[in-house]
Amino acid sequence: MFTRCARGALCLLIAVAPDPLCAQASPAQERFEVASVKPNKTPVTLISANTEPGGRFVAAQQSLRDLIALAYHVRDAQIVGGPSWIETDRFDVMAKAVRELPPFDTTGEIGPLERMLQSLLADRFGLVVHRETRELPIYALVPARSDRRLGERLRPSATNCAAIFAERARQGQSSGPVMTGDRPACGIVVSPSSIRIGGGPLAQLTMVLTRMTDRYVVDQTGLMGNFDVDLQWTPQGFRRFRPPGTDVPPAAPPIPVPQPDPNGATLETAIQEQLGLKLDPQRGPVPVLVIDRVSQPTPD
Repeated sequence: MFTRCARGALCLLIAVAPDPLCAQASPAQERFEVASVKPNKTPVTLISANTEPGGRFVAAQQSLRDLIALAYHVRDAQIVGGPSWIETDRFDVMAKAVRELPPFDTTGEIGPLERMLQSLLADRFGLVVHRETRELPIYALVPARSDRRLGERLRPSATNCAAIFAERARQGQSSGPVMTGDRPACGIVVSPSSIRIGGGPLAQLTMVLTRMTDRYVVDQTGLMGNFDVDLQWTPQGFRRFRPPGTDVPPAAPPIPVPQPDPNGATLETAIQEQLGLKLDPQRGPVPVLVIDRVSQPTPD
């Protein structure tokens, strides 16, 4: 459930794994029964990755970098190495398991679906990786005010999203966002000028900010629990936009996206004024996934 989209394309995200790289079972232990990987050269619109009934995994317009992030529970800034095409080339993936698939794990553990995707990447892209910890520039997300008072657009959430998604999984429904108005009650909607989170931990916000700033963002706020976030800014003067993707099926209804104010705040200023937080530049240890070997996918 971690992908990026091209500038101007709408992206959605449902759940985010914690920061650390987690223990990984051997990919050989879990494999899809059948899988298709096809290049997609159409203009990028909605990037998606989703599980469906019948043991199916369906992804559209994903880069290999996106798929690696999904399979290994890492953020974009944690993926090191590889040729440029792993980010620019897009692929459609359709795969089927011998049993019903669980959703992507949201606790940080590598589950059956992640292991199946790791096997697919090894088989079709010849992907070989290893893990390291490197000292890199990071941002620490910290309170902006001495009294630690939060901004008006960062509020504790009263919604039990875990129970909602568990019930939907029990009924065999898609794990797409629970929408109530412009902001999801449970999930994330990201556009080039806004981040809207419903009922999620701050790990979701730091993950999105990692993609937007090209620096690993660490939560040092000390804030626990789940929050509702409505952050909006004018996308001028910051680095290339890399928001996450979607766990909602392509057939989902359109979601309204706030339009940026041409005279509005920058991302950094909006974080301080609207959320009561700030990005503090630091250096620190970052767990990274290093690409040792990769190649263009084998034909179907």
